[in-house]
Amino acid sequence: MVFQETLESRKANPNIVSLLAALLFCSLILQNTQLSTAPAYAIIALTYVCISIAFLWYTPQITIARNWLTPIFVAFVVIVFVRTALDPALSNVVRFFVLLTFTTANLFILPQLISFRKFCNVGSRISAVLVVIGFLPYLGFSFTIGFIDVSLWGSSIYWYPDLKPMMSVFINPNQLGGLTLFATIASIREWTGDGTSIALPLIALNFIGLALSNYRTGWVAFGAAVAIFIVYLLWGRRALLLATIGGLSGLMIALFMMFGVIPGPEFLTEISLNGRRALWIDSVTALRGRLLLGHGFQGVISIVGNPHNSYLRMFTAFGLIGGFLYLVFVIGATVDGARRATTTSGVVLAMLLVAFAVVQVNNQLSFVGISMRSTIIAIILGYSITTDFKTDFPQFKMDL
Repeated sequence: MVFQETLESRKANPNIVSLLAALLFCSLILQNTQLSTAPAYAIIALTYVCISIAFLWYTPQITIARNWLTPIFVAFVVIVFVRTALDPALSNVVRFFVLLTFTTANLFILPQLISFRKFCNVGSRISAVLVVIGFLPYLGFSFTIGFIDVSLWGSSIYWYPDLKPMMSVFINPNQLGGLTLFATIASIREWTGDGTSIALPLIALNFIGLALSNYRTGWVAFGAAVAIFIVYLLWGRRALLLATIGGLSGLMIALFMMFGVIPGPEFLTEISLNGRRALWIDSVTALRGRLLLGHGFQGVISIVGNPHNSYLRMFTAFGLIGGFLYLVFVIGATVDGARRATTTSGVVLAMLLVAFAVVQVNNQLSFVGISMRSTIIAIILGYSITTDFKTDFPQFKMDL
């Protein structure tokens, strides 16, 4: 079910909306620090309680809008429920509960309360502050305050081996990379849409953070997002749609060539993908053992571990049916976002959708979960699903 509020019902206090957005980002960031798991999740749960209360308080008039992706999501939930019922291990039950609550809120509730503009602006600023903090170890100021450890990762940056990757307050540079990937693209919305003086510094800071995080998947995803943005500037919305479809199709064809499903250049079959090829083969082998309903979330962990591919993870966990529904939902929302992009905000949303669709090829991150990156992916998908594109993104023109 998609909740589509009317403009008349959108009376949320701008300061409260900003506070909730900031609280959301901070709570998601905390779980990726050295803070213990229990208090981190408790803070996240409290944040969502506040968001739910605010949603119910500020949206007294709710109408139901039809969207072809909604039944796809419902069908996916049904498959996950059936698989969980067949193997009601605690970890599977917990993940199904997360799907019903946090993920559903990210897709259908939170985008109705916090406008896309507000989400981008708040997230890009928080990310930029973390990048500034992350610079301190390069200047010789590594430190630990409670559960916050500001230091560098113990390896080398691929494009400059003399430097170590930036982590800022995170326990892993990939977490910073995922946040700065979102924030860099989100800052483009403010630069092209609002034209504020702080927009370019935000883009620069967040891009530097992405570059120093050593998050290679993020680099590729950012390149894909920038490519469709350039296509839009040069040739317009139709070209943007064709570029999105062509890019995703080309990526899928390349993957099929890598595994010999279809004929292709021999060098593609020799790419190791930093060890991912073996994990992907293991995932496909496990799927063949249970084609219909898969092995469940816990089964994937037990058999494959981290498959480093969200789509394969869902196919292995929920079989051909569940995996196909997941794939259709993500790719459908991405293509639909590109098809209906008619404003600056719409184009930037399409960029984010493409970026996170690409990220999921090399990461096991999905829109299901309460991790920072999974939550951001789900919320971005939510904006694509719940936004009424026919009214040209009216909420983005409101000063919230």
